[in-house]
Amino acid sequence: MKGKKRDNFEIYLGDCLPTLEKFPSNSIDLIITSPPYADRRIKTYGGTKPEEYVDWFLPIGEQLLRVLKPTGTFILNIKEKAENGERHTYVLELILALRKIGWLWTEEFIWHKKNSYPGKWPNRFRDSWERLLQFNKDRKFNMYQEAVMVPVGDWSKNRLRNLSDTDKIRDNAKNGSGFGKNISNWVARDKVYPNNVLHLATECNNKNHSAAFPEALPEWFINL
Repeated sequence: MKGKKRDNFEIYLGDCLPTLEKFPSNSIDLIITSPPYADRRIKTYGGTKPEEYVDWFLPIGEQLLRVLKPTGTFILNIKEKAENGERHTYVLELILALRKIGWLWTEEFIWHKKNSYPGKWPNRFRDSWERLLQFNKDRKFNMYQEAVMVPVGDWSKNRLRNLSDTDKIRDNAKNGSGFGKNISNWVARDKVYPNNVLHLATECNNKNHSAAFPEALPEWFINL
């Protein structure tokens, strides 16, 4: 949990597939990985073609499934690229393939890169987000939501001052969508649960790696 100091840890350096085979089954609480994206940063990784990506990753996915505890979580940071004016579908194909081998695709978080440089192409704008796909072995898994709560925000000072009768019940929205909220639930709260968008700057310091993600990204999921 956040705030605790742990001195007992081990670091294993090696190719992930043979290294994973050394771990016992059902022994890992949390897996966070950002594998090489298809045909990206070839000088760093060597590169895997989009049409070969699912076959390349599935043996890894099978080992991750084996070592993760039933109460554990697997977070996959990945983003498909655009090529010849079209987004590639290999990430979507990978999600379907992982489900076939036993993974449950339980959630999708978005990493918003809040310091992304502007940019424009003929048919699109610069990517400023990446997927954080959550997979689990079981629908009941460990999740400590209170550990990642955020300040309620200044909006509450005026919005919650004078509540109407409809603010105190979960009423049907005026447009009939059924998404009316009980606003009174936020009274006297200083913290609330976050949404599934993480606003984090990319790592700009020299980390001897062409695509290092910020330490705050795995830290958030470790706390959760």
